[in-house]
Amino acid sequence: MAGNQSTALEVEPRQPSGSREARRLRRQGNVPGILYGGGDEPVSFSVSARTLRLVLASAGAVLDLSVKGGTSTPAVLKELVRHPVTGAAVHVDLLRVRLDVKIEATVQLELTGAEDSPGAKDGGVLEQVTHQLTIEALPNDIPDSLTHDVSEMHIGDTLTLESLRAPVDRDAGR
Repeated sequence: MAGNQSTALEVEPRQPSGSREARRLRRQGNVPGILYGGGDEPVSFSVSARTLRLVLASAGAVLDLSVKGGTSTPAVLKELVRHPVTGAAVHVDLLRVRLDVKIEATVQLELTGAEDSPGAKDGGVLEQVTHQLTIEALPNDIPDSLTHDVSEMHIGDTLTLESLRAPVDRDAGR
């Protein structure tokens, strides 16, 4: 679970311009992006592709974004466009959020214990139809993924979304 963590990301302001300028930025190892939402004007920026990759790999759901010379703003990743062949980041969209207002986010669904289930031991195969779920939560409470134990499932059993439970906040009550 992400839990009350944010990762700092400092970006350079840029003038919104055409695809020629965006290609030039990418050749220099940068990724063009935009920050929008929250009732404020959109802000175009560029960030080093390496910095972006490292921040997204280590980040929780919330980024603490600051445009060089400005104040920081909590933001979440809205979309990361990748090159279809190389997989390199081509463009990033970030969305301003308020930490006290719930947002919708997509999280991965991980099923555990399939190898140990009676159904698998009897020759069954687990078929996972849904790999991602859209959830609603406060930005700092968005988990990296949801896990569910299927070690008690038998051949022919079906797991519905109603069976899934939200992660328990281990810090609650302290």
